[in-house]
Amino acid sequence: MRNIALIGVDIGSYNISISSGIINSLGELEILNSYSQVSQGVIAGIIEDKESLSKVLKSLLDKAINDTNLKDYIIQVGITSRESRISYNNYENPIKTGEVNASDINKIIEKAREDLVLGRDEIVADTIILDYIIDNRSIKENVIGWKSRRLKANLCHIICKKNIVDSYIEVFNLIGYKVNKISPDIIYSRKFFLENNYNDTALIDIGDEVTDIAIYNNDIPKELFSIPIGGKQITNDISIGLGLPKGESQRIKEIYAFSYKTLTNLDDNINSKIGTIEIDKVLLKEIIEARIEEILKIVILQLKKASYYDKISNVIIFGEGIVNFEGIKGLAKTIIGKKITITTRNSHNLQNSSTILSLSIVKGAYDDIELLCENFNTLDFKQNEIEANKNYKNKKLNKLKNMLKGIF
Repeated sequence: MRNIALIGVDIGSYNISISSGIINSLGELEILNSYSQVSQGVIAGIIEDKESLSKVLKSLLDKAINDTNLKDYIIQVGITSRESRISYNNYENPIKTGEVNASDINKIIEKAREDLVLGRDEIVADTIILDYIIDNRSIKENVIGWKSRRLKANLCHIICKKNIVDSYIEVFNLIGYKVNKISPDIIYSRKFFLENNYNDTALIDIGDEVTDIAIYNNDIPKELFSIPIGGKQITNDISIGLGLPKGESQRIKEIYAFSYKTLTNLDDNINSKIGTIEIDKVLLKEIIEARIEEILKIVILQLKKASYYDKISNVIIFGEGIVNFEGIKGLAKTIIGKKITITTRNSHNLQNSSTILSLSIVKGAYDDIELLCENFNTLDFKQNEIEANKNYKNKKLNKLKNMLKGIF
């Protein structure tokens, strides 16, 4: 059995993180390394400068793949959930040989995708197998090799804007790497956060420029949202409120995140010094709290608009910076009014919280293979390979067009 490398790539507006793992000779996942670097060329989850992004990506990918010492690897990529949506359906097919193989599963997924109603600018980026049905039994494990005359699968499809997905594929093509799957980070993140089968949970990823939200029941995604607001707004507010350059404001935010409240109680001095810069501690506290409160209130508004606020019982908040602010859990609980879990690097013994998502992607790649792969020697795993200009047929839309022609 040959070893396979799994590479998870999380591309954000502020950071890019890459994690690597291998499937060893026993078929087990081993995590090797994680790297992160300041992102270039991405604004609010959209690629604005492919050349700048490709340089950062190539450097990190070369390093991660060299770590594995393997020639065979799978690359899966996480992006923003901006303009993404979820659709469900199922499909059933006869099993001609009487024994389920990988091609049977791939055919079901392909046919189910064809039945989806997509906009001209949409693409199915990912398909999650919720369960298989064999002899009226629900099965949530690899069914390859099972004896059956028919196989049914209940599926969840992640639908993204085609131009967004294509732009990421093009960047990887520029640096000579093939992408096996692209899906929103918030979909991969369930592999990290929902191992305990939380009921009715909101995962909230507060990034630098975008806040992504996913609603889950157990580990099944129900809804995706994306809000164009994040930690960068705190930096901008500090810059305006304290009259400082944005670079200095970012540095102050990072230095004082863990103690911005305590700082105001240490002594009677209103001001504090960072090098030669003197800042108003009370004003800094008010600026930070006001913006965090606004971000959380916008999240609540989005949940209420979609009629999910009353249904959820757990809220898990993570991200590269905002989770580090002093008192964030209490503030979030007061504003959101739900059970709150704040995920930081310390809560999972990580060196860097920005690698959480790339680690989730590696775990997701491994789970995909476990569920879909016929054997690790041939790695018969075609379902999620994405081609930049692939068009999926839309049978329902064609039928509708034909009906309209007949009427008019």
